[in-house]
This record gives sequence, structure tokens and C-alpha cells, in this order.
Amino acid sequence: MTARYETLLLARTEVTKDEQQMLEDFYDKMSSKAQGKLTVFDPWGKCSLAYPVQKNSYGYYMFVRFELGKEHVTEALQDLNTFLKIKCHDIVLRYTTVKLAPDAPTTYHKPDVFGKSDTGNIDHAKEEKIESLLDSVGSSSAKPQESSEEKPQEEAPAEPAPKEEPEASSESSSESN
Repeated sequence: MTARYETLLLARTEVTKDEQQMLEDFYDKMSSKAQGKLTVFDPWGKCSLAYPVQKNSYGYYMFVRFELGKEHVTEALQDLNTFLKIKCHDIVLRYTTVKLAPDAPTTYHKPDVFGKSDTGNIDHAKEEKIESLLDSVGSSSAKPQESSEEKPQEEAPAEPAPKEEPEASSESSSESN
């Protein structure tokens, strides 16, 4: 007889594929050693946090579901806690492991927050902002260059105009005398 568990891991956003694979391998070995099996390892992706965790405002979530033989549960969960607290302390920010009810469904649904529209949307939004910023900087820098080229052309004919103004001002001063 086996007991079913699931863990939700909150990792740093810089977690690599190799580190994810290391976590998945550990869960697989740990559950096999405890006469169980790893049923689901699902990297959900990057998401904004409600409050900063260890000075991080974003986190990378991973969902793990596994089974353990009832005789090996205590030892396996202790190994899991030791592994996550000591070996993965620089990768995993927070985690929680819960025992599932025997009648709990075997399938799960990923929260909408981690749908296709949100996970890629953060990076996509950043790229769009950068592109629009570069476009606005590029277009605004192009306009002053054009206008600066036009100004010297305008100023050249405008230079004789100030020479005429002093004559006009001398005439107006002679009229007032």
C-alpha cells in the first residue's frame, strides 16, 4: 500500500534546467527507494509573488506528486526535508509537502495564473516595452537631427534680418526725436 504526497516548490527565477533535472532525479530516487514512484514533476513557471521572499519579487514554481510505501514514509520525508533545506537552500526559496487523501483525484489542474498567457507574457511584455522605448528614442533622436539640420538653413537667411532691425530701430529713434 502506498501513500500519495505532493510538494509545491518555490525556486529562484534563475533556476536552470540542470537544477530542475536534479530535483526531479532526487524525487524519483527518493520515491523509488521508499517503494513508491514519482507520478508528476511539472515546472509551472515564473510568477509574481504577493510579497518579496528573500528579496525576490518573482519566483519559479514547480509541482511534484509522488507515492511512498507506507513503511518508508517517515524516513523518505526526512530525507526530502534534509535535501531541500541543505543541498537546495540556494535554489529553493520555500516548499510545502502535503499528504493527499486516499480518495483524492489522481489528476490535477494547473492554476490559470500559470497558463500560456501569463508565463510568457512577463518576458514578452518586457520585450515590448524595450522595443517601444528604443523606437521612441530612435524616432525622437531622428527628429531633432532633422530639425537641427533645418535650423542652420533657416538661420542663414535670418542673419541679415537682424541687420535690418537695427536700421529700423535707428529710424524709429530718429522719428521719435
